[in-house]
Amino acid sequence: MLEAGVGADDGADVEAAFSANRGADPLAWLAPGQRGGAAESLARIRSICAHVPDLYTATLAVLATHAELPRKVLATAIKQFRPDTEALSAEDVAGLLTASWNGGRQGFDAVLRTRRDGSGNRSKPALPAWASRD
Repeated sequence: MLEAGVGADDGADVEAAFSANRGADPLAWLAPGQRGGAAESLARIRSICAHVPDLYTATLAVLATHAELPRKVLATAIKQFRPDTEALSAEDVAGLLTASWNGGRQGFDAVLRTRRDGSGNRSKPALPAWASRD
């Protein structure tokens, strides 16, 4: 997958490694228009995924801190570092990123309910009481 020289640690030394490359401000990578390398981004995403237990909060934090990257790339990285996304495809995780950004927690939960279950089947969306499936 996305192995760009990221070490086996959980990202504890990420800040020290980046501050050496970015001067005195270790948060310079958060400034608008700043783009880090693939290894730096993966290390930060790994750290976020390891330290944030809730999937919704982790996806929102990754998206907010790496908005310049395509959502498919972010989804692949999140899928790589979060065991609770194992039953989801990268496309499903990308949908969760979009839902959490646009619809907040309610949007995230709605998309998560409609994604694949463990058997690979998609659940059918609920129909209004007056509609039928025939």
